[in-house]
Amino acid sequence: MEEFGFCHNFFYSHMDPEKDLVQLMVGVTAEAALANATDGLSWIRASLPNDTDPDTKNSLTECENAYDLLVKAFTAADASYKKADYSDVVFQEKGTPRAQMSCQMIWGTLENLMTERNRIMRMLTAMAVVSANYVNQCLTRSCPS
Repeated sequence: MEEFGFCHNFFYSHMDPEKDLVQLMVGVTAEAALANATDGLSWIRASLPNDTDPDTKNSLTECENAYDLLVKAFTAADASYKKADYSDVVFQEKGTPRAQMSCQMIWGTLENLMTERNRIMRMLTAMAVVSANYVNQCLTRSCPS
């Protein structure tokens, strides 16, 4: 996932582990990912009843399942962030890239109705996972350089 590498490099080269700003980034990215996943899930659920093409309907159903998992994971991650439980934030966010990718991969031959939503979700997911891992490493071991 190219965005993961970009975000990883960005965070590790631009963040000062001694400042609370890094921890704030965990909350900001989790909240942004949750908001985007919630909006995406709402859009999917609004689109499903109106779609008559069976292939598109199946793809939207797959995306509904993926975005439902994203909403649940980022809701739990946000709750853990508010308790400053960064290891649980990492645990909650661990499966989010795979869930997001499952929606993206199914659109191979169809016009992708979710292209922009998936692109944004992919970047937010990567940023959330990288920032949570970074803070958790800083608090439990030593900050990566």
